[in-house]
Amino acid sequence: MAFDETPTTWLANWSEDGTNITVPIATFPELTAAEADASTGDIRKIVFAIIEKLYQTWIGTAAADRPTKWTMAKTATVSTIRNVIASRYTITIETEINTQEVRDEYSSSPSHTVSHTASHTPSHTVSHTPSHTASHTPSHTASHTPSHTVSHTPSHTASST
Repeated sequence: MAFDETPTTWLANWSEDGTNITVPIATFPELTAAEADASTGDIRKIVFAIIEKLYQTWIGTAAADRPTKWTMAKTATVSTIRNVIASRYTITIETEINTQEVRDEYSSSPSHTVSHTASHTPSHTVSHTPSHTASHTPSHTASHTPSHTVSHTPSHTASST
């Protein structure tokens, strides 16, 4: 199969009328109507629900069916002391330099990457091997607070920079 770019593939029941887009709240398992309310909701919960839904769809899509000009990765670290999960998403979207238009998937033209930071990442690297690391060793950080972390970092990224 191949990458399907239609919005309904990634967000069920997506619709648009030429002016507005509509997506049922139920599309996002992490979101309730109260959290999405226009006047009393919480934008942090909305952002988390959208990104988490896209990520779950991403990892549930066969590697051969994912886009190459849009990649996602997630790292989740658990602190049992603070009773929190810190989720870090890495989203990369390739755009054309002059227009900021998302690059076509079939584009074979060379990518001219503009970077303001040094990169030692090899080009054209594809990794689809999840890494499951559990650590229950106290961490000696500046605060000297022990941290019990569980990290789940699926490496589902493709880079063509």
